[in-house]
Amino acid sequence: MKTNQVGIIGIGRLGECVAKALLRHFSGLETLYVTERNTGRVSALQQNDHRVRPVPTQEILDRCDILFLTLPTSAARTELPILKFEPRHYVVSALAEIPLNELRDLVGSVENMLSRALLLPSIENGGQEILVYPSNPGADSTIRTFNTLLVAENEDQFLTIWATTGVISAAMLTGLVTARWLQSKGIPKQISDRYARQLYALSYDLSANGFDEAIRHVSTPGGLNEASLKTMRHHRFDDYLNEILDRIDARLKTSIEE
Repeated sequence: MKTNQVGIIGIGRLGECVAKALLRHFSGLETLYVTERNTGRVSALQQNDHRVRPVPTQEILDRCDILFLTLPTSAARTELPILKFEPRHYVVSALAEIPLNELRDLVGSVENMLSRALLLPSIENGGQEILVYPSNPGADSTIRTFNTLLVAENEDQFLTIWATTGVISAAMLTGLVTARWLQSKGIPKQISDRYARQLYALSYDLSANGFDEAIRHVSTPGGLNEASLKTMRHHRFDDYLNEILDRIDARLKTSIEE
């Protein structure tokens, strides 16, 4: 298996972040082949690193043994079947709504050559915990070199964990509402945004020993945090968030059950 040449099929926001991650952190990389579309993103990558080479998609398959799939679901279902995959290919799929059984049909590959990976834009920073199922040599020889791989027990467990990424925007919304509230009280945007971000970074740091412990730590009896927590729970915030997670989980698993 060649590990010095890697291909990325799909250069949108996530594909660009995966490309930056490999270019920054994967020391064995000599050439990164990417799809020619989205010329703006590709040009920016090329300007920053000479190892980036945009080529037709089939040429990526011809040149690379390790392939990352980061294209939209609809595009994957249209484009992957017309490409000529080979048994030598190790495919790492970041496609949320295409299960292994469908992916196997789309690429015509045996299952042990396929891996699903929960890749977020933060992968470009390295040092992440990356969930995969199952792992394969393609993921092991690239992602694992600058991250920790967490291998799910089965695809159902993999998707349950993936469902939690669907509330990232909701968590950010809390910060946005806080920042805008500060602005409505006359606090300059630059200060309000920075302070709101600092609060939520602090929340992450405090939760190192678990969220229950962190909540107890900051919720002084009769204090401000205890009062706001009671208000949120009175309005069934926990139930609402659980309902959102259940819906995302069901959506992701529908494709497995079909």
